Amino acid sequence: MKVIYVDIDETICRREKSTDFGVVHDYKKAKPIKENINAILLHGFGHLNYALRPRPAGQVAYYYTFDTKPKRVMSILVMYNFWFYLIKAAYLNGTAHAVRGAALTNTILLNFFISKSYSFTYVQTILMLIASISELNSTDKDEYYNIKSVIVHLPLTFVGLIEAIYCDSFIKKYGGHLIYDSTIPISLIIYHMILRRRIGHCRKKRA
Repeated sequence: MKVIYVDIDETICRREKSTDFGVVHDYKKAKPIKENINAILLHGFGHLNYALRPRPAGQVAYYYTFDTKPKRVMSILVMYNFWFYLIKAAYLNGTAHAVRGAALTNTILLNFFISKSYSFTYVQTILMLIASISELNSTDKDEYYNIKSVIVHLPLTFVGLIEAIYCDSFIKKYGGHLIYDSTIPISLIIYHMILRRRIGHCRKKRA
C-alpha cells in the first residue's frame, strides 16, 4: 500500500509534487490558494484604478470615465491583468490560451460596452460562470472538492448576490463592497486551515 505525504504549503512554492526517498508529495489541494494570491493583489489594483478615475460612475462604460488618453490606456492594462489573474484563479483546469482569450474578451467588453453601473454584476456573473465550468470539468472530485465549494465558492456567490440586490438599501451602511472583498481572503484562509488540519505537514494518508 502506497503512502503519500502531503505538505500543503509547498504549493505556494510553485511545486505540485515531488519525490523524496521514493515517497510522492502531492500539493495540488492548495492550488486555489496559490492562484488567488496574485488575483487578490490585482483585484486591489483594480480598485485603485477605479478610485483614480476623475468622473463618477454613470451610464457610460469604464473607459469613458477617464479624461485623458494615458489614463485610458492605463485603465485597459490594469483591467486586462485584473481579468487575467481572476480568471486564472477561477479556471484552475483551463489552458493559458483560454485564460488569455477570456481575459482579453472581458477587458474589451467591460471597458467599452458595459455600463459602469453594472460592472460589479457583470464581473461577478462572469467569474462565477467560469468557476462553475471549471469545477464541473474537474476530474479530481474528492471530499476536498466539496469542501472548497462550500467554503470558498458558496459564500462568495451569496455575498455577491446580496450586495448586487441590497447594496443601496442596507449593505453600504455596514461596509459595502468591503464585505464582499473580505469574504475572498477569509474563505481561502479557512480553506487553508482545513487543509493544514486534515492533510497538512507530514500527515499520512493511504492511496
